[in-house]
Amino acid sequence: MKLKADLAGQYYDQVRPIMTTDGTASTDLQKKYLDQALKVFTPKESPATEKIFNYSLARRISAELDATGWKPGK
Repeated sequence: MKLKADLAGQYYDQVRPIMTTDGTASTDLQKKYLDQALKVFTPKESPATEKIFNYSLARRISAELDATGWKPGK
């Protein structure tokens, strides 16, 4: 999203409570966030959510941790 680090941190803090347990956002939420951002930035064409949100690494790591039985805070 090309945000400055301090703004990105604030944004993350706002959306973290609604993220999934693996730290990603659902496809529905991604679309909602993208739709909202497009109202503000008004680009010439709307990018695909996959171009903005790429949680493949987070999901792969989460699956590996789940396979080992690891739980946050333990």
